[in-house]
Amino acid sequence: MRSPFFSVIIPTYNRAGFIFKTIQSVLSQQFEDFEIIIVDDGSTDNTQEIVQAIHDARVSYFRKENAERAAARNFGVDKSKGAYINFLDSDDLLLPNHLSGAYEFIQANNPDVFHLGYVIEEASSGKVKLPKQVTNINEQILRGNLLSCNGVFIRTQAARQNRFNETRALSSLEDWELWIRLAARFSFMHSNQITSRVINHDSRSVMSADREKIKMKAAIF
Repeated sequence: MRSPFFSVIIPTYNRAGFIFKTIQSVLSQQFEDFEIIIVDDGSTDNTQEIVQAIHDARVSYFRKENAERAAARNFGVDKSKGAYINFLDSDDLLLPNHLSGAYEFIQANNPDVFHLGYVIEEASSGKVKLPKQVTNINEQILRGNLLSCNGVFIRTQAARQNRFNETRALSSLEDWELWIRLAARFSFMHSNQITSRVINHDSRSVMSADREKIKMKAAIF
């Protein structure tokens, strides 16, 4: 069987209320040469039933013991067969041009790692805002994480050699830490073409305001 061009890895934990729409946003892509790898990080809701009710050969579901999203993403990388890997949070949405835009960028630039643009949508109001403009990731990434996981594409070999740090206490900063390591090794290319939506909602894990946890994460980071 021929390998797909893209592997879209979706780590999830108790996102039964979001994940169906997330998966459908991938299945609705204009570019259709992809696989979806869903890594259920020990959900206690009915995530499994929702995912397994989707009958599409491109969707693979794996369930593992909870170990946080970095471990789930690494697990998905190990299962992937595509030439490029894309990580999608299970409460966010891809626009129909996401993979076609990525494919065109790859054909033009042959990148090891790159990022496509996104918008932030408030779930309660539907209001949409643009994040900070990307101009040079290799310079900007040290000053803060201006990237969305959904927008990052990594050549599979590079993803296997540069894995997420699975330290549980680092969770929510693990993506920024990896982007910095990737920027130290590669030209981290970008396009500001908007291809995905980050959905802000009250139960989003990064919305936590636990000061002690934040201080501990910063120290580890």
